[in-house]
Amino acid sequence: NMELPLVSAGGDQDLDCVQREINLDGSASSTGPNIRYHWTDETGNPLAGADLLHPLVNQEGTYYLTVTNLENGCAAIDEVLIEDVADYPTLAEIDLVHPACFGENDGQINITTVENGTPPFFFALDDQIFSEQGTFQQLSAGSYNLSVEDALGCNLTIPVSIEEGSRIEIDLGADQHIDLGETLELNPDLVLPGIGIVQYDRVNLEGDTCKNCTEWELRPFQTQEVQVIATDEQGCKTSDYVTIYVAHPDEVFIPNAFSPNNDGLNDLFMVYSGEDVQLIRSILILDRWGGNVFEASNLAPNEENQGWDGKIRGQLGMPSVYVYVIEVEFIDGDIKMFKGDVTLIR
Repeated sequence: NMELPLVSAGGDQDLDCVQREINLDGSASSTGPNIRYHWTDETGNPLAGADLLHPLVNQEGTYYLTVTNLENGCAAIDEVLIEDVADYPTLAEIDLVHPACFGENDGQINITTVENGTPPFFFALDDQIFSEQGTFQQLSAGSYNLSVEDALGCNLTIPVSIEEGSRIEIDLGADQHIDLGETLELNPDLVLPGIGIVQYDRVNLEGDTCKNCTEWELRPFQTQEVQVIATDEQGCKTSDYVTIYVAHPDEVFIPNAFSPNNDGLNDLFMVYSGEDVQLIRSILILDRWGGNVFEASNLAPNEENQGWDGKIRGQLGMPSVYVYVIEVEFIDGDIKMFKGDVTLIR
């Protein structure tokens, strides 16, 4: 008996966006314990499940079914065509808006044109739910997966990158320590330049503001924190802080002796001071019995010829120990009293 077995590879089928796998159909072929099935692709390679009537395939192409009758060795061959008819949409035109400044989240992705596929189209970013909204806002710099899906379920996902905006950074350095009355120069270091010309604004804790500063010499009267804000031409801002610690050394120097003998040395009893003193508000000199021998007020600090020349009511005072009471006003408005004694020497 040399009769050929029946063979049928089934009807041609299509792969589409939804159905990406198809079971081939050899069910109309001969069956029985003496029948063997063998499926191959166009290159002759056997399929996974080649000895089954319904192997699973996921690629387009022509597939061949060979049915062999093991009793007489006769074999018959049939073929079936699988076509991929999926029409995937493509994102033909995308408008990217990158953040203006570093670290901000004002980036955007705008889908303007979709080609191919079947409308209406739906869009999603990363793991968001698909919607008809083709604009994604409030995006930070980074990588995103942008997906489009058409009415038939065909979808496409592409990577999209939002770039960082302009970055500007300044450094005011370490905190500063000065004495009351001293000045210091603040020098902002532009670590990252941003875009274009940079404008500086300076603000301290009292709210004093220097807009578009170009002068950086400071003479604070008390410890304060200073903030400098830098703005580039794109409007991107950054700031840094520095604390200026102001010490109050009370630099008032009062001699404990003087010799008014017109030799040009220590002829005058006066108050000497540092730059932290604003005014010598008053000097009062008393003798040992409490009598007023000299009094002066509103004296400029360190002014020569402004002090006691040792005379009492126009006459040279006797060598003795005298008591002084001196009131000093500092540049920060603080007023302090200094008391002690001074020896008049002839």
